[in-house]
Amino acid sequence: MKVLWNGSSDINTALKTYKTYANAVKAAEKILGDANQNVVIAATPEGRFFPVAIGHKALETGLHFHMCVAA
Repeated sequence: MKVLWNGSSDINTALKTYKTYANAVKAAEKILGDANQNVVIAATPEGRFFPVAIGHKALETGLHFHMCVAA
């Protein structure tokens, strides 16, 4: 699935993207801390990366305010 939504009118825009895969991983680790969450790193068509939390638990813990979530 390609559609990720951050609440903006442009439905294909991630909240924040990173130049490298490693930077996206570091950002996810910083946001999550010790939380046990399922996360994937997705890429934009331009080659930038962003973390996506997976599952309903991510919504319950409020991660959708900080990063993309697919539930």
